[in-house]
Amino acid sequence: MLEKELKLDLGIKGKKAVVCASSKGLGLGCAVALAEAGVDLVINSRDPKNLEIAANLLRNNYQICVETVIRSRNRIHKQAPALYVGLVDFVRNYEKRL
Repeated sequence: MLEKELKLDLGIKGKKAVVCASSKGLGLGCAVALAEAGVDLVINSRDPKNLEIAANLLRNNYQICVETVIRSRNRIHKQAPALYVGLVDFVRNYEKRL
């Protein structure tokens, strides 16, 4: 059976998104989904080693720009809106409110 790959154009290619806690698990899953749509990313983690592994995975597999921020999710929530003008979205992947 011949399978045809369907691609959904979300209209967000070339935009920028911040994905918190994105070095593994659900956060990395969110980052990968956005990368597949062509979104440039700012990813963060408290663990520099995991953050670099995730950044390299995204850079090597997708034609996007990836910035890394080593800090807690609380600090990036407070700073990211002021630092990154023109975000497509602010992705929160945990239960805490801003």
